[in-house]
Amino acid sequence: MQDGNLLDLFGFPASGPILAFLPVILIRILFGLAMDYEIFLVSKMREVYVHTGDSLKAVLDGMRDSSRIDHDGGIHWLYDDA
Repeated sequence: MQDGNLLDLFGFPASGPILAFLPVILIRILFGLAMDYEIFLVSKMREVYVHTGDSLKAVLDGMRDSSRIDHDGGIHWLYDDA
């Protein structure tokens, strides 16, 4: 694909330059989103730990409860950008 092979098969336009700032902006956006979702995860773990004092239960509950938010947010983000 990089050398222009099979361009017509997949319907890609002719290759062109990548803007210099585009990879930097994309990485910043993805990193920022990852940090937002990490805050959801860690805050739930902290909440359970404060209430129970059990670190294993805190991690398991945090992963279980926050994974829905992270998954739904990721799917929502993909549909918005598609």
